[in-house]
Amino acid sequence: MTGLLGLCLASALAAEPVSVWHAYRGEEAAALEAAAARFSAEQGIAVETTAVPYGAFDTKVETAIPRGNGPDLLVAAHGSLGKWVGLGLLEGVKGPLSGQPAVAMEAVQLDGVRYGWPLAFKTLLLLYNPDLVAEA
Repeated sequence: MTGLLGLCLASALAAEPVSVWHAYRGEEAAALEAAAARFSAEQGIAVETTAVPYGAFDTKVETAIPRGNGPDLLVAAHGSLGKWVGLGLLEGVKGPLSGQPAVAMEAVQLDGVRYGWPLAFKTLLLLYNPDLVAEA
């Protein structure tokens, strides 16, 4: 996570805390907060994490950003990318990527513009019993 924040915050001013919104709870939230604290200590750039309830995340993003009250960065699933880009809420990002699966890269791009970095990706697996089902 430190590398990701480093890429995102390379041009950030140390005078203002960088705000990061997320919908994590429990251990995920603790891990993000620890990574942000480590980055802050190493880079001298204050990072403020804010947990937003998952069910309210999209609405909060969509109402806060146009009013100048949104985060500098957000950690979110890519499902709202098209909607947020259409509303003019996000800016494209640049920075190196290596070792990322193509499908993960496609998920954070729209019309050839990248809007983030893949944080995680999941693989679907279909298991079946060939004694009960002829083919999957």
